[in-house]
Amino acid sequence: MKNYRLTIFSQENCNPCIKLKDHIGQLPEDWRLELEICAFKPSGNRPSSFAEAAGVTQTPTLVVFSPVISCELEDGEEFCSVSYTPVESIVGAKEIIRQLPSLLDAYTYAIPE
Repeated sequence: MKNYRLTIFSQENCNPCIKLKDHIGQLPEDWRLELEICAFKPSGNRPSSFAEAAGVTQTPTLVVFSPVISCELEDGEEFCSVSYTPVESIVGAKEIIRQLPSLLDAYTYAIPE
């Protein structure tokens, strides 16, 4: 089962980010639904903690996250949580656009076999 998250870190006044968003807007809906766009700097001048944790230093950057499920038994009940670990990252609008079809194919079910 493919449970990866494809997250694009972007900024408002970033021309390559705007170019990438325009490209994404023209993709099939199945593909668009697999992509999450997050603000690199949601407020102020500091990158978000999510971007920092993913090692993102510039925009646009696409990061593929893999789910990590951890479960613990407590008083006979199982409690599970999900966190995400970066697996792969692609930097730059041109490179993201070039690799997007193969990334969607490898990490999602958006492209039928």
